[in-house]
Amino acid sequence: MDGLNILALFNGAAIAYFLICGLHIFKRKNATRLSKLLSYTFFFWALLCAKDIVYTFPEYHNSVTLKYIFLFDGWSAVTFTLLLFELTQPGWVTLKKVCLQYIPFICFTALYIVSPERQILVAYTVFLVVYALGVLSVGIVKYRRYSAYIRDNYSDIDSFDLSWLKYILLLFFLCQLFWIGVSSVNHILTDCVYCVSIILLWEIVIECSRRMKPIEIVSEQRECVDKNRAYNFSEQLEELLIKDGLYLDNELTLAELAAKASTNRTYLSDYFNNTLHISFYDYINAMRIKNKSIPLMENHPEYTLEFISQQSGFNSSSTFRRAFMKVTGMAPSRYRNMLAAAAHHT
Repeated sequence: MDGLNILALFNGAAIAYFLICGLHIFKRKNATRLSKLLSYTFFFWALLCAKDIVYTFPEYHNSVTLKYIFLFDGWSAVTFTLLLFELTQPGWVTLKKVCLQYIPFICFTALYIVSPERQILVAYTVFLVVYALGVLSVGIVKYRRYSAYIRDNYSDIDSFDLSWLKYILLLFFLCQLFWIGVSSVNHILTDCVYCVSIILLWEIVIECSRRMKPIEIVSEQRECVDKNRAYNFSEQLEELLIKDGLYLDNELTLAELAAKASTNRTYLSDYFNNTLHISFYDYINAMRIKNKSIPLMENHPEYTLEFISQQSGFNSSSTFRRAFMKVTGMAPSRYRNMLAAAAHHT
């Protein structure tokens, strides 16, 4: 009995967590599509946790109830899929696509309700593992495409960086396996551990997505690039960036630069990727390092690296450090020490 009370306490805490977080995100001003999706997701998870309260009553604490809980808990996998697709392909989630995702889960659940056979639960378990593997695989592909797009179109990617998504996908897959194991073990302690782990997972998602800026991905139906056409903007491009100080604008985009250079996004993107063999992001960062950061370090040894980073158009010191190492092959601090040593010997 004490164990059931503890389980009820953990379930209640989970319900409160998802409800409070969902309401908090839902009431945000200027809510984005991502934040709205998160709030609806949390309301759905609150419902999932609420149904588990039934299992804490002695008269319903049996294998039959547990099997039905297992069926409905499987529906939670869709929430991770929707989050993944909305992050890597903003605007993807629609009511129609949500319904399509739930069709196999509804079918398995309805089939078991009509004919509660063990074989159906086994098939459902296999489906859940395959589904999780599929989400993990698709997630990796979509993440790579998203990252390539961001680097090709933005001079600052810190606000759009999804590197944390790789770890979320892995944690999701591990939680899915752990949940399947918990359902088969039927132990109160493991149920409590799973409850805590899923809350921690969603807390990480909230914290990471909080820094994300909304982005609109332009359709990949690009114009056909004429290979025989000269890039008339190529000679003036660097001059344009330096003269107007565009390369120091941390919000500069490929589309904005294309407009300044009197060309279109397709030709400019093709020029960077297929002629210079560099992404727009790396090109701008290299220009910042060569034309601003290094001169500042050489002429003003009294400046801090953080100040130099800000003056060079970087939003964070970590991005500045990575870009500096990519251009010079050494960390900014080491380069500064080298300059100091050279000045000491002259």
